[in-house]
Formats: sequence, C-alpha cells, structure tokens
Amino acid sequence: MPSTELRKNTNSDIDRYVGKELRLQRYNVGACATEFAACLDLTLEEYERIESGLVRLPVSDLFTLKRIFDVSLLHFFSREGEYFSDIIFTGSDMADIFHYFSNIENPNVKDHLLEQIKLASSVF
Repeated sequence: MPSTELRKNTNSDIDRYVGKELRLQRYNVGACATEFAACLDLTLEEYERIESGLVRLPVSDLFTLKRIFDVSLLHFFSREGEYFSDIIFTGSDMADIFHYFSNIENPNVKDHLLEQIKLASSVF
C-alpha cells in the first residue's frame, strides 16, 4: 500500500502547527520541499498539503526526516512552551511521561530511550 493512502485528511490546529514547524525545519536545513517529499515517497503536491496542515503527517515520517536531515522533533510537539500531550492527556500519566521525555537534554539519551520503547512495543 502506498504511504499516501495511510495519511489522513485533517484540518486541526495541531496538524497546521506541525506543518508550519516542518516548513521551518526544512528551511533551517536548507532543503527544498521536493527533497522532503522524495524522502517520504510523496509528490510535491502531497507534501505541500502536509506543510499546510491539510493532511496529517505520520510520526514515522517525522522520524524518517529526523534521521535523514537531522531535524529536531521537539519543535513539532510544543506550542509556546505548552506540549500537545499536555493538552490531549491533561491530568494523565501520558502527559507526565511526555513532559519528562521532552525535558531530557541529551539527544543520545532520547534516541536510546526511543529505541528501547520500540523494542518493548514489538514484544506485544
């Protein structure tokens, strides 16, 4: 199944914010939209819909872009210092977990922790 079939049409504030941050990150690394689109196996038009917030970008695609272009993922999940998980999971353990994870300063520790989570989740 082509990856574009897995993307969900949307128009949420969070998806628009993530698209805007994706565009800023792309500018910061000096890449054109065509390069990001190619990495995700998308047409330029499909990718531009993601940057405009009209189509939801899967988290796995964010990790692909992080790996290839060394972009920061933290910017995609916060707005003016408030993390989206805090909005979505208010008063839950998930908000606390995300908050603590986002405050880990060492990128190697974060990457290692994410790898451990992936390994643990593959067991279930």
